[in-house]
Amino acid sequence: MIHDNLSDFNGKKVQEFKAGTLLSYECAIKVGIDWDEYDEGVEFTDKLKEFFTQPNVEKVDTLVIGLWAPESEPDSSELVKILVENKDKLPNLKGLMVGDIVGEEQEISWIEQSDLGVLLLAFPQLTTFHVRGGTGLRISDIRHSNLLTLIIETGGLSAEVLNDIAISYLPNLEHLELWLGEHSYGFDGGPEDVQKVLKNFEDGKLKYLGLRNSEIIDQLTPLVCNSPVINGLESLDLSLGTMSDESAKVILESSALLNLKFLNLEHHFISDAVVAQLTKLPYNVNVSDQQEDDVYDGEVYRYISVGE
Repeated sequence: MIHDNLSDFNGKKVQEFKAGTLLSYECAIKVGIDWDEYDEGVEFTDKLKEFFTQPNVEKVDTLVIGLWAPESEPDSSELVKILVENKDKLPNLKGLMVGDIVGEEQEISWIEQSDLGVLLLAFPQLTTFHVRGGTGLRISDIRHSNLLTLIIETGGLSAEVLNDIAISYLPNLEHLELWLGEHSYGFDGGPEDVQKVLKNFEDGKLKYLGLRNSEIIDQLTPLVCNSPVINGLESLDLSLGTMSDESAKVILESSALLNLKFLNLEHHFISDAVVAQLTKLPYNVNVSDQQEDDVYDGEVYRYISVGE
């Protein structure tokens, strides 16, 4: 579960931007508003514009966008516009996170995003791009030669965004982390959409692949184990979802995973007997946070870690 705001991002401690306070350019700077500011009439867009007036703002190379609308609206399009308009003031931006928002502030499915693809075009030096919230999200026209890490956390990722990634050009990407979520909160894709994503990175440089928080992880595990993308991976992350013995046994029988260093299966529905077998694999496996089926009127229900 997501419990806390980021304390560090892209290797830097996160510092809140407050008017009249000197910024430490050794930190990741976070711009957002809290409920007290909202009640006082502080507008996020005004605060973001003020950030760009700070002396030596061009030294900031890591930026975190926090809460911009405590009542879920508007979406992120206006802040995206302001960032793009001021792109020349951040010529060295290497890390950008849009949506450092936790449940106490706003549920992940309430975060109203927009098309963030223009941010990748505006900041060609980015190496890390991290997004939280899938409602209204698109990342169109992804073409970026320097990006190493792409993380998208959602309670439900749309097929449209999966297609954006499937047709992207990210030749140097090393870390791809997708929180797929469930259909109740916006996931409307299927195994075929994820397979297109995997195919796009078959000849790439991925070292970490995360297909996390997924209600269809039992369908995705065989695809991953049979994809050429597995050959270059050091870490495979299938955590936070509804994995059962079905896909765990696929993992046990897969010789393609033997080159892994780490496999993350945290938050799963795997039986004790199969968990015991997984711990004997010749690479490090995290099988913590074992869940139990929820049975109601004879029906079995399994829940991902982060939905609403």
